[in-house]
Amino acid sequence: AVLRLQQVGPTCLHLLVDNTVPISGGEIAVAYDPGVLSVTAVERGPDFPLGGGEASAELNPAVNCDSPAPLAGFTARWTSSPNGPALLQPGEHRVLKVEIEPAPGAEPGGLSSLAFVECLGNPPARNRVLGEGGTPLEAAPIDGQARVASYQRPGDCNQDSEVDVSDAVCLLLHLFAGVPMELPCGDHAATDPANVSLLDANGDGTVDLSDAVHALSFLFLGGPPHVLGTGCVEIQGCPATCIGCEPPGPVVLPRVHDLAADWSDLQNPNGPWSYNRSPRTAIAKQLPDWDPGACCFVEPQPAWALAEQPSPGHVPVWMKVVSSVVAPGELDLPAGTVAMHGSEDSTAGVTWTSPEDGLVEVSGAV
Repeated sequence: AVLRLQQVGPTCLHLLVDNTVPISGGEIAVAYDPGVLSVTAVERGPDFPLGGGEASAELNPAVNCDSPAPLAGFTARWTSSPNGPALLQPGEHRVLKVEIEPAPGAEPGGLSSLAFVECLGNPPARNRVLGEGGTPLEAAPIDGQARVASYQRPGDCNQDSEVDVSDAVCLLLHLFAGVPMELPCGDHAATDPANVSLLDANGDGTVDLSDAVHALSFLFLGGPPHVLGTGCVEIQGCPATCIGCEPPGPVVLPRVHDLAADWSDLQNPNGPWSYNRSPRTAIAKQLPDWDPGACCFVEPQPAWALAEQPSPGHVPVWMKVVSSVVAPGELDLPAGTVAMHGSEDSTAGVTWTSPEDGLVEVSGAV
């Protein structure tokens, strides 16, 4: 069976199980970045066996992972009812639903890897499924990612996650009575680009009386909806009010992918990024300390490389610097920057693959 987590809504993931033989249960252990998101619940998914069964989860299991980066995780187990025909027949099934939210203090839009691991819980949970009679079967987990972004319902002036007459009233009161004084997004002014995206219902580029009229026409006279539609869309600069499994719409404002900000010491490729030893070949080995002899770094320095420094194969290497260097006069590698050390016979590089269609602007410096 193949196991993978798929984000299907602003705060919702599904565990997809693609099995070729009947299965009666399974378990998973997934690590994520606690600086980006938190897992709040794990429940039965839409395709959980109708004949019954149980699903359980541990949202704060013991973490015994050898990782240089902070991580958290969750474990989950499910079993079919032993008294009914509740086996999952071959096919792809949405077995579990995982609910997420932004980590405390995290900025919306953060991207976290979702890595299947075997170092969570005591004893550790395994990523596997159970065949008929509860026989353990090996599974092939596929790592993924999740993003907790600023999803809004276009026109939601009062931020109650619904669009109704109260939102038209909210906009009219702001425009003509100054109550509320502030709009939900950006600098809270009607001219802020995020508020224009949220409240410019007719798409003329400004927030004014005509937008309230447009909204009322849609609600009561069968007129057209907000130019961005009626579903949840990502509006950068706004708080996140759309939650759940409703499929999100398009990104309204440009999204920035940053090599350093998106860096992962858990998986490679990492979302749209791949740290390569040669074109199209990612470095598969992650070292918790590339420089154990402290030749260059004060603290353990994680890196993507085939061997530790100075062993053969220690270059090419990709790393995000975590501390100052021993010899700052010789190595100018500020903490938080991404560094690469190549070799004469390597063609190391980084690959970025756009996760969506559209116009892309690329910038950077070496």
